[in-house]
Amino acid sequence: MRKLALLFPGQGAQYIGMGRELVNLYPVVNNTFDEASEVLGRNIAALCFESSPEELTQTENAQIAILTMNVALFRQFESDYGIMPSAVAGHSLGEYAALVASRVLSFPDALKLVEQRARLMAEAAANSQGTMLAVIGADKGLVTQSCEQISSGDVIVTPANFNAGDQIIVSGSVDGIEAIQARFNELNIKNQRLRVSGAFHSPLMKAAADQFAREIEKYPFGEPVCPVISNVTGLPYKEAAEIKQLLVDQLVSPVCWKQTMDYIQDACISLALELGPGAVLKKLAKHHYAVETLSYDLKVDRELLGTLMMNRTERSQFNQEQHINVFNKCMAVAVSTRNTNDDLQAYEKGAVQPYNTLKALNEAGDVSIDTARQALDLLKIILDTKGVSHQEQLQRFNQVADEVQLKTLISDFSVTELVG
Repeated sequence: MRKLALLFPGQGAQYIGMGRELVNLYPVVNNTFDEASEVLGRNIAALCFESSPEELTQTENAQIAILTMNVALFRQFESDYGIMPSAVAGHSLGEYAALVASRVLSFPDALKLVEQRARLMAEAAANSQGTMLAVIGADKGLVTQSCEQISSGDVIVTPANFNAGDQIIVSGSVDGIEAIQARFNELNIKNQRLRVSGAFHSPLMKAAADQFAREIEKYPFGEPVCPVISNVTGLPYKEAAEIKQLLVDQLVSPVCWKQTMDYIQDACISLALELGPGAVLKKLAKHHYAVETLSYDLKVDRELLGTLMMNRTERSQFNQEQHINVFNKCMAVAVSTRNTNDDLQAYEKGAVQPYNTLKALNEAGDVSIDTARQALDLLKIILDTKGVSHQEQLQRFNQVADEVQLKTLISDFSVTELVG
């Protein structure tokens, strides 16, 4: 099976009518819109379907609308395919949907947190009088150097989005943007002012970042069940503890999207699926030739996805035909994880003996609720003995549950309860 990354777009991807077709097609999508409306006390469907472009574009509206759309499409994808991705990533605001997909944040908490994020960003934008400029075809070094040379005192301009090899967004004060635009015009470098309300991902958002740092502490963050790539670093988060700080830093730091896609490509992930309105991230991925990128919002891409991946029913039949079950999946995880335990006696008792029991269960072939739970408990003992980290254990057990569709056998199965 091909390795898959899930991508979530950010502010700017919104359009009037987004989600209308899918709400009518899929109960899961409709229920997600209803949930968002209940949590926020606003009619999110009406905001997406019936508002004006000017109203939907407002930061306070766009961010909660896009987050709802992103999560709705993720849930529909998860319902159809039940596949654990090899990585998830979101562009700016989209990172919050990625955190929902990786079980770091609940959807209600993400909605409330993003609502506050949008409010603080809008306030900072109103008080700072900044703007943004898209630069096409310029070298990263030239753009960065130009920003440094022009910035002085109240004149601020800085890279805001490294979107692709040929597209960089700069952000800053109006004077700073006008100065750098004039320089690029002299150099015949294509550029375009963006219709935005503020200088996002720049030092002009510091007031928002300072207040957001206090707001984010009100929300519990869990360990990700799959790798989440940070906007700030372009690399997966190492642990849950650093996620909050980097989300705060994101407000005043450039979005490293090109670096994110570089990581995905270098990790040999050959398929990426954009879950959200439109196909902005699909277009940005055009230079990453090794990653086939589809947009779930496009009907033609949804149909193509169906030819590339097995849905739940097809995978269940495949597992049955190939004799894939919870036993041999647990065995595969047991032998593929790195051992850091040098105590041979402890390893014999905590790894070798449980593995032999797993092997005997697999040979007997009697898959039941009790034997499946026994297999999972044995794998937990093995991973603990080998010194496998808490985060990797979450990812490994989710991999097993995903690949053998464990919920169909153990309806109340919880990876969090098992791993602790």
